[in-house]
Order: sequence, then C-alpha cells, then structure tokens
Amino acid sequence: MTTPAAVETIGALLKKELERAADDYASNPVRYNGPDWWQLSDEEAFVFDINPDRWPVLMTLYHFYQSLVGVTDGFSIEEENDWELAELEALKDATRTAHPEWGISPETRSVTGFQAFAKHYAPELPFRESHACWDKMFWWDVRGGVMIYRDEA
Repeated sequence: MTTPAAVETIGALLKKELERAADDYASNPVRYNGPDWWQLSDEEAFVFDINPDRWPVLMTLYHFYQSLVGVTDGFSIEEENDWELAELEALKDATRTAHPEWGISPETRSVTGFQAFAKHYAPELPFRESHACWDKMFWWDVRGGVMIYRDEA
C-alpha cells in the first residue's frame, strides 16, 4: 500500500470509529461519564476543562492514536476488515512514514504529535482540547499506577 493510500485508509477507519462513538453517545451519553480510563468524570471535566459532549470524539482520537503508536491493542481493526496483523502493521508503517511529526511510535509519541494527528483527522478540533485530552489520560495513567516513575519503584 502506498503511503498516501495508507493515510487515507487510516482516515476511513477512524471516520467509522468516530461515527460509531457519536452514535453511541447519542443513544447513551451517560455511558461516557464515569471513573474508568475511557470515561470522563465530572471532576476531570472540571479540572481539564473538557466539554463532556466532545469527549467521545476526543477519546476515539486518543485511543486510535495510541493504537497506531502500538501502546494499546486499540480497536479490532484487523478483525473487522478481515486483515492479517502484518497488513495492519504495514498500514501503520506507511502512516508513520507519511507523518513523522505525529510521533507514531512508543518512543516518540507526544502531546504535539497527538495534536497534529487529531487536527489532521478532525480539523475542527482545537489544539487546546486535544491537549486537555492528552493531559487527562496521562494523569489517569499516573493515578491508576500505569505510569511509574523511576524513583517510586
């Protein structure tokens, strides 16, 4: 698959996931409010200044980004599209090549990479909102014990 085609394919897959999240939120908005990692608590909405109505889009973008980075299993993309894992990895590699500024690897992922990724696929999304999502998820990982600092071992 060529690099532009890979980026377009990722965009189509992400669009499908964003539509799924919007439909899910429309039918059950309370589902996205709570203490789990993918949910937004009232306290997090206040502290990070995140509009709960925007959370399904932000969470979907974040989860998809982390899936491309390879730090989460992410969506069952290969199962839904009847792909082999090697095909999905080739798609991710081509996307990394096309957009190195996204930092799509565990070593190079960053808030600015996520912001660029989010802006590419959701141009209406302000950088402030994607940054707030990144911070919320970072601190959830710290609180949840996923993020461990060297001097706290």
